Amino acid sequence: MKTLDSTRKKYLDIINQTRGIFADQDISQENIESLKKSEATVRTYETLIPVCGGFNAGKTSLINAFLDTAHLPVDILPETAIAAEIRQGAPECVKAVKVDGVKDSYTLEEIKQISIDKYEHIEVVLDSDSLGKLGEVILVDMPGIDSSLENHNKAILSYLTKGSHYIFVIDVEDGTLKKTSFDFLKEIKSYEKSFSVIINKSDRKPDSIINDVRKQVETIVGSIVSDNTIKVGVCSAQENEINDFVEAVLSFDSQGVFKKNSSNVIIPVINSAISELDIRFNSLDVSASDLDKTIRKLSQSREEVERKLKIEAKKIEAELSSTALEEILSMIKQGLRAESYYLATTLINSGKEAFNAQLNEILRPILVNSTKKSIERISETLITDISKAFANLTKLEISDKAKINHTSTSTLLPAVSNAFTASKSGFNDFAKIVKGKDFNLSYKGMSGVLAIATGIIAPWLEIIILFLPEIIGLLGSIFGDSAEDKIKKLEVRISSEVVPMIASKLRPEVEKSLKETQEELFLNLNESFNREVMKIESALITAKNSKSGKIDEMESRKNSIKNSIESLLKIRREIETILLEEV
Repeated sequence: MKTLDSTRKKYLDIINQTRGIFADQDISQENIESLKKSEATVRTYETLIPVCGGFNAGKTSLINAFLDTAHLPVDILPETAIAAEIRQGAPECVKAVKVDGVKDSYTLEEIKQISIDKYEHIEVVLDSDSLGKLGEVILVDMPGIDSSLENHNKAILSYLTKGSHYIFVIDVEDGTLKKTSFDFLKEIKSYEKSFSVIINKSDRKPDSIINDVRKQVETIVGSIVSDNTIKVGVCSAQENEINDFVEAVLSFDSQGVFKKNSSNVIIPVINSAISELDIRFNSLDVSASDLDKTIRKLSQSREEVERKLKIEAKKIEAELSSTALEEILSMIKQGLRAESYYLATTLINSGKEAFNAQLNEILRPILVNSTKKSIERISETLITDISKAFANLTKLEISDKAKINHTSTSTLLPAVSNAFTASKSGFNDFAKIVKGKDFNLSYKGMSGVLAIATGIIAPWLEIIILFLPEIIGLLGSIFGDSAEDKIKKLEVRISSEVVPMIASKLRPEVEKSLKETQEELFLNLNESFNREVMKIESALITAKNSKSGKIDEMESRKNSIKNSIESLLKIRREIETILLEEV
């Protein structure tokens, strides 16, 4: 696999060029800080590929076979599982990572003794040639999908946003793709994540049976992904026949994802700087007194806009939160009732633990997707309000008595508006949405919205887990002449009693979370609005301070700004070219 080193260097060179232009033109501090954040994103990018599957599917054995080692324990219990990121490095060790990012170090021999309740995940550092060939691709050995509910939810919700591609491993002994596995892959697909499927332990069955299993799995997977792009591989960790697993790892387009992510964080900064320079260029032909008036009016209008936005936010709060709340609860009810027969069958045939696990698996994607949809709608409404406010702001007119040569507000203000439009492609600093964690949200950007949604629903799932015994107690003893008779009675009770109970338990928490999210979104949007206005004010002030020179000096400044704009446009075209380059 080709490493990202050469491509990363291209982007870092572009950032350095941009930084030089920023320094020459004394670009606003806001854009300088945005460029620093872009550089950090480019420098630290890595591709995480979670390897998932049921307990005893052999996913850890596959990774060990790939690494040509046995450092990862394969005989741990499902309830003791924790996500393990496999990283290249020396000395070899295990780093246990807490929620706040603090890491405790252990030897490889101590890996089984690590108390997982204290940590979010572990990093297994190995000096491995196989890992070295992966470059920035990090394999993640995930807890089995049938591990304890708390561990499974914690791992899945964490890597939904961090994972770039999933490899799902099934045991050939299963004979097919179980419903729990099917539901999991369907959930991954609903989050717009790609995946591969590996049938493991092929040494245990003859080729004829393996081929039958493969065809059946391909058919089932085809019902999830209609374009038939998912390859179903066959491996045997025991016999070290892992070519299909290696291909699944190496064939993922990490270069393409890296280029897209890097371009998405750099281009908005360049666009914003271009707009800032546009304002300066056009303002050089406006008198200093007229610029002073515009700056004062801009400040006054900003205060008025902020006041109106607060009033508007209060108006939409009740309506929007109420709508979102009812939609989420409605989707919960519909989703659970649609699966009530399966839940009843699971309880009768497989027992309480299996019922609890299945209930959790049904609820998690419903909660994530319904919450994501609500956040997108809330964001869209708030962004529309902010956009209207900014549009009103740009209707400012310079005094009628002002004599403006070669420019006017009709030229100046569109440049102002462009600054906002350029940045509106992503309000990239929605911070501290839940539990003090920082999330990077670009409106309608899948990973950002998903990050907020997964953070919000984590405590909801904890609530459900806590009152699972109450749900089982509510179902009580079911009597009937046959298993099917019991299942039908259970199905009715789940639909009529359990579903309303779950909705009732979740209602206050969902309502509270939505209200807090909307408030945080508005707060951060408002801060973004103010940052854009500050960029405009900075550009106007810089232009005003440039008025003291002679005419030839003014022309020199204009040429300097024009050349810098052309240089930034060239850099932007270079980024677009990199995106189209073949790896």
